[in-house]
Amino acid sequence: MVIASLIKPNFERLQNSTRLQVARALAYFSSRPNTSSEVIEAKLLLCEVPPDCHQIFLGALWDSLFPGESAASVAEGVDGIADRPLTAGEFSFERKASVTLDELVDELRARLLGLR
Repeated sequence: MVIASLIKPNFERLQNSTRLQVARALAYFSSRPNTSSEVIEAKLLLCEVPPDCHQIFLGALWDSLFPGESAASVAEGVDGIADRPLTAGEFSFERKASVTLDELVDELRARLLGLR
């Protein structure tokens, strides 16, 4: 629910070139369970995703952002990736957000509490 409510709406606003970079990196890490990334592990731990659930989370993220596409197929064309987050200059949005992050969080909170 967090992926669909918070991550996907913002991902869909990204320019195609940025979405492609994300797809390649996510495919690389989600389809190669023995490949680890200190950057991804640190970010997932920050979000309180326990280490034994990192691959599950990455798989769920892939399935939500790229339904019907094979991470393994995309990853076949990736030799490696930069093990660092994108900087502000490396991504841009195609359109402005229709709601704020606070509004998205409030909506998610209401859904989790059964208020909507």
